[in-house]
Amino acid sequence: MKKLPAAIAALCIIPGLLWGAEDRKAEEDELFANPETVIDSKTIEKEDLDADQNRKRLGISGKITSVNTYIAERVDGGGDRFTPYILGALFLDARLPQNVKGFANLEAQYDASENRAEFNARELFIDFNIAKTVYFRTGKQIIQWGRCYLWNPTDLLNVEKKTFLTKIASREGTYGLKMHVPFGTAANLYGFAATHTIDDAAEISGAGKIEFLIGRTEMAFSAWGKRHRHPVFGYDFSTRLLEIDIVGEVSVSRGSNTRKVRAVGNILTADRNDTQWIARACVDLGHAFDFNGQPDRIQVNLEFFFNGDGYHRNVFRDNAIYQFDLPVAVEYAGYSVPVAAGTRALYLSANDLFEVNYHSRYYAALFMSLSRFINSDFTLKGNVLGNIAQHCYIASVGLAYANINDFRAGIEVYGFFGKRKSEYNYAGNAALVLLTAGIVF
Repeated sequence: MKKLPAAIAALCIIPGLLWGAEDRKAEEDELFANPETVIDSKTIEKEDLDADQNRKRLGISGKITSVNTYIAERVDGGGDRFTPYILGALFLDARLPQNVKGFANLEAQYDASENRAEFNARELFIDFNIAKTVYFRTGKQIIQWGRCYLWNPTDLLNVEKKTFLTKIASREGTYGLKMHVPFGTAANLYGFAATHTIDDAAEISGAGKIEFLIGRTEMAFSAWGKRHRHPVFGYDFSTRLLEIDIVGEVSVSRGSNTRKVRAVGNILTADRNDTQWIARACVDLGHAFDFNGQPDRIQVNLEFFFNGDGYHRNVFRDNAIYQFDLPVAVEYAGYSVPVAAGTRALYLSANDLFEVNYHSRYYAALFMSLSRFINSDFTLKGNVLGNIAQHCYIASVGLAYANINDFRAGIEVYGFFGKRKSEYNYAGNAALVLLTAGIVF
């Protein structure tokens, strides 16, 4: 009895199908008889692409991140610090016809501990081109110059270097004009004129780079120059050997462009080395490992950096008191106090001559991550940074969470180890805890 309704339905439908079959056959013959009605998919894609390029569009996205930072200092460090703040970033991406683009990265940060708000334009630039042959970007921008993960000795363009500690805010862009001339897949030519914080055209610095491919190795030669500075020449490469990704970069100059502290008798001063050849080099070895039957779950990068312009000796261990060539301003009890004598370390920091991770001669870093740690939403990270010459280190472990709804959260713990009077320990920090929670939209 259950099959009876289906049989009745079939008996009702089949005659109709047979009755209309001949008419449909004629319609199908007419439909497919003219080959012009069959449109090539490539034509459709090209027409859609052309229409898309000739339409104005505005993309809006952003993120909001709540941050809580706790720094535990050593017993003689002067007390622990807790800093809660929230940061919002708005990204505006305006697309105009003929591959013209405008982009803005605007940030607002509210510091709860000081009841203070700050606003910044990290990037703000325009992209345009000449006959789709020469491409330009003018404005405040982050320059992709150098290949390594943490250290980029060939990069003398960006005003803010990469950091080992997680940076919640975006990197600060540099102002200037970038040019890119692609030659198919064979080579790329880049140029950049930097006009950041200058008021004289003679102070413009410039850099150029030619990038090309030889077999499986991509490499580039570059040069940088500025008035009253020593030219810097660079080479970088990217290749794979025995399933290991290898990237590296080297820079050389006849003379240094960095002022260093030196003692003339009992007086401290700062000047540049104008006679010796200065070399900097970095190499990064990376590999992704399979784990628990899933590919590329563990990523490991090991990076080494030689800084030929770094200090040979540990200036933080020099306890001698020197006279300063010029008084320096030191913050004391909320006031700026002029000081005319002190240690090398004081003179170094007060004159803004200390550049973290570029101070000494030999460094190494290890970066590790395990994706899909608990489930697909979690990533476990562990990193180590070391100043080999001064025997001081920073180690971190972190757990990051990101779900399909673009909610993000994380915790990171940093520990500072090694000799007390050294680059990573002179400030007296023992540990740092970073808690974050935010959304991406």
